Amino acid sequence: MRSRMIRMLAFALLFTVGQSEGGAPWDARVLLVKTEPQAFADARGEPDFGYMVRATVQNRGTRGVFVVTATLSCSEGEWASKRTVLLENEQTDEVKFAFPQPTLSAQDVKSRVGIAPEGER
Repeated sequence: MRSRMIRMLAFALLFTVGQSEGGAPWDARVLLVKTEPQAFADARGEPDFGYMVRATVQNRGTRGVFVVTATLSCSEGEWASKRTVLLENEQTDEVKFAFPQPTLSAQDVKSRVGIAPEGER
């Protein structure tokens, strides 16, 4: 039992503490996620409907390149998108993801967003 707890704690520490530029610890996190219906133009410039996921992310550690991943799921399916951002120490930024796939009739629309140093996801 005790060795299992130690393994779980070690995994949690490895999951939470990473490395950024120069080998210093990083501490990036998602502060806020907003998901809302949105009208926008598709690749041909035609009006389209979908969902916009806006994530507010913050780096509390050393300057580094991070990958922000958003996943949108609903009654019609699940889609994922990634953005790479450079964040300075104590920088907060908003990252936007457009998902044109769901229709107006989509139900149970949910999103989740994660952030990790580039190369770790």
